[in-house]
Amino acid sequence: MFSKDPSELVRKEKFDNEEISRSIRLALAAELDAINFYLQQSRLMPEGPFKKVHEDIAKEEVTHFGEFLRLLHEYEPQDFDRIDAGWNEASGLLGSQPAFLKMDSNKRNISPDSEKEKTSGEYLMEGLRTIRWDESGVLLPGNKETIAPFEKISMEFKLEKGMKEIYRNLLIRKQEDEYRSIIEKYIYEDSKISLTNRSTKIRSEKSDASGIISSVLKALKILSDHNFDSDLETQVSFSVYEILMTVMNGNENLYKSVRRILHRIRLNPNLSGKKLIVFRKDMFTVAVKKAPELHKISEDVDSINYGIYGWILPLLLDENASVLIEFK
Repeated sequence: MFSKDPSELVRKEKFDNEEISRSIRLALAAELDAINFYLQQSRLMPEGPFKKVHEDIAKEEVTHFGEFLRLLHEYEPQDFDRIDAGWNEASGLLGSQPAFLKMDSNKRNISPDSEKEKTSGEYLMEGLRTIRWDESGVLLPGNKETIAPFEKISMEFKLEKGMKEIYRNLLIRKQEDEYRSIIEKYIYEDSKISLTNRSTKIRSEKSDASGIISSVLKALKILSDHNFDSDLETQVSFSVYEILMTVMNGNENLYKSVRRILHRIRLNPNLSGKKLIVFRKDMFTVAVKKAPELHKISEDVDSINYGIYGWILPLLLDENASVLIEFK
């Protein structure tokens, strides 16, 4: 039997994501075990209500199996790609191709009451280079002993019932904007392995135009020395952007020089202080174990509670492919 006496369980810590996935798989095995148990029992019973009840319970266990299968898809959607591949392989051997009931791991929707509302799955990760990741963590490039675990990025919010759909959709989009800011803050600065934390660093004592250009030239030299001098992007904090706009105002030659040196300048509101970062675009990506999704969590008399969450991790493929300049 799979169960234990609760009095013997001494653990107090909550499961992490990997343990939840293992517990769901164990629950699936327990349901299969229960199905077999009830069917085996019923085969040895004479015809009558006792046999009939056992067979009916076995059917209910199949339903429970389906419920846990749905939970598994919530935490390990990539497993269903493998299940589908196995289904198709066996179908080829059997000579028939019935469709497999497969849930699309990229589909995002919420279901208040009986209605399904599609949300923009692409919007939450729009503009970010992403890569699908099946493992529970990422082995950091250049450090064979460090495995970075995925972080669950989540937020919850509440909307009143009864509002018009157009207003509700606008409020949902507003919350998605806030969640998107949380993601960008995490991958660019807050994570221990964020782009700024893993970049090669330069400190500059001067934050005027000449100091900025001089520091950027040093950064470009570092990138060039490691063959990362093409397809570059530059991101600046508010403070540095303000300095650049002030010194370039009315000076067309300086503006052209700065634009020529600072490839694809982009204001990044998630960079704090006086920071400027230059990096090779294809060397920075976001590993995604579970793409962010919008969910209906619960509801009460007056409101509906929603949540957005996903498991992601920033991944700079080479520390020499990005240079962070911090100005005094």
